[in-house]
Amino acid sequence: MDKSVGMWVDHKRAYLVQIVDSEESAKEILAEHEEFEVPQGKTKSPTGFGLQEFSQEKTIQKRRKAELREYYHRIMAELKSASRIYIFGPGEAKNELVKEMQRTNGTAARIVAVEPADKMTTNQIAAKVRQRFIRKTIPGMM
Repeated sequence: MDKSVGMWVDHKRAYLVQIVDSEESAKEILAEHEEFEVPQGKTKSPTGFGLQEFSQEKTIQKRRKAELREYYHRIMAELKSASRIYIFGPGEAKNELVKEMQRTNGTAARIVAVEPADKMTTNQIAAKVRQRFIRKTIPGMM
């Protein structure tokens, strides 16, 4: 059984198209992270040395990074049984996903391509995945 998965991914959603023996199915995975507002200025926190000023920016960045990693792991769970993986999308999410795949599990070896792509409709995503994986044979040609 040949299972090929193509996906359009950004930081908010991933749209996966699976092709198994010429049967196509689709699934959407939404990122479940909060939209953080960057606080203005600094806050004061009591410590053993009196009030200390600090910025919450690093705390917000750490939380955001942890939430993105959880999102990427949910995507990778869908890719475990795929024999070929095609990743495309805008921004850095596709590259971050590939790095996480290389770091954590063996699915990175099955990636056939990683390409940039603009925002796309679900039909455009499915057509792009079909174009990548379903080779149409022309009569008289090998």
